[in-house]
Amino acid sequence: MSVHIHPTALIDKSVIVEKNVSIGAYSRIIGDVKIGRNTVISSHVNIHGPVIIGEDNFISSFVVIGSHAQHLKDFHVEQPLQIGNKNSLSSHVTINQGIVGYPNTSIGNNGFFGDFVHIAHNCIIGNYVTLLYTSVLAGHVMMQDHSYMGYMSTGSQFTTVGEGAYLDNMTAFDRDIPPFVKCGGRNAPIKEIAEEYLLENLKLHQKDILALRETYNFIVGSDTTIHTSIAQIDTNRNLFVHKLVSFIKNSKKGIPRFFEKK
Repeated sequence: MSVHIHPTALIDKSVIVEKNVSIGAYSRIIGDVKIGRNTVISSHVNIHGPVIIGEDNFISSFVVIGSHAQHLKDFHVEQPLQIGNKNSLSSHVTINQGIVGYPNTSIGNNGFFGDFVHIAHNCIIGNYVTLLYTSVLAGHVMMQDHSYMGYMSTGSQFTTVGEGAYLDNMTAFDRDIPPFVKCGGRNAPIKEIAEEYLLENLKLHQKDILALRETYNFIVGSDTTIHTSIAQIDTNRNLFVHKLVSFIKNSKKGIPRFFEKK
């Protein structure tokens, strides 16, 4: 199938466009850019290389991909910003290039990014990640697979959101968010295991949910420090408990406080 490029779009000769790509009116694509098959780029999109975009993506109007990091350090990057397959970028999403000395910004597969989402320099986004509208990630934030951020949420630099973590709307966090938990509000206190989200999106079995819930309740009910309490947990009995405890042990930024027993 042929490529469809609107006559008003401005495309550098260095840009590689694969089969069945559509590029809308007044879009501007410059530098070393590769666009994979079946990707739709709407009108008024700006893409600044080096960027590699995979297959079957939908990029709405007024998205900006690959603009300079909002940082005073050297903007030169050796590796391209990368976007995987089957992602949906809503209007006015901005994704910045990285800065020197760190892996460049990257997004995995099957992500959804709502209107006005901002992904800053050197962020690493996994697969099946959701950021609802006006959510903002500062530089060097990592979001692991299946993590979820509600609308108007913000993440500080060098933090990690764990696998399957669910952040309520209007959550602000400056610490690492453990996997499989639900948190929300100022400083993102951990409220409970995100049971409904895990059942629906990660397809966890009830036995895994029960093991995570028991672990959560043990931590909340302990009179000792969190690191003392997690040292007493048998992580060999369940993979997801192992992931949760290992994340807490290895966190460099620390984690939010646990909120209440469930």
